[in-house]
Amino acid sequence: MNKPDLATPAHEAIFWRGLFIHRYAGVEHAVTELLLRATAYDDYKPLGELPFSWPKRLKLLTRILDSEGPVKAYADRIRENLIPITSVERHRHMLVHGFMSINVRRDAPRSLYIKSHDWIAGQLGEVSMELTIEELIEMTQNLGPYVKSLLGCISHIFRELGLEPISVDPRTELELKVRMI
Repeated sequence: MNKPDLATPAHEAIFWRGLFIHRYAGVEHAVTELLLRATAYDDYKPLGELPFSWPKRLKLLTRILDSEGPVKAYADRIRENLIPITSVERHRHMLVHGFMSINVRRDAPRSLYIKSHDWIAGQLGEVSMELTIEELIEMTQNLGPYVKSLLGCISHIFRELGLEPISVDPRTELELKVRMI
């Protein structure tokens, strides 16, 4: 992907941050879909229900890849693509949840400073991350081929193994509740 022609460093940072988040969200969506489809089949039912958090979903995926069953044949290809993707998980967390400010002073590199709050040793504390716009661009571009290959592999699994989408009664409405803060 060529670098877009964006007017300001802020626009550039927002674009690349968004593309990074979009790519990682595609991975989370495809892996979750794979887990939903696989755990509906007898080979994988004993491994348990789909967990809520992403790290726990990755653990369930590992158990599926290590278990005897039809997905095991794809384990190496999934891992070779997923490992580089999950190696930037901390960046993903900060880029998704953090507040971003941009330093564009002439005497310093164009950098992003991202702050958020997270649990540190059982306490809620402030965490931060700094990276240059160029590092964000490189990280996002490096992620692209792994994401494309992983999504292609998961699509291939669905077609080859006939892992059908989970049937949902169309009359069932998603219940949404207002979160009181």
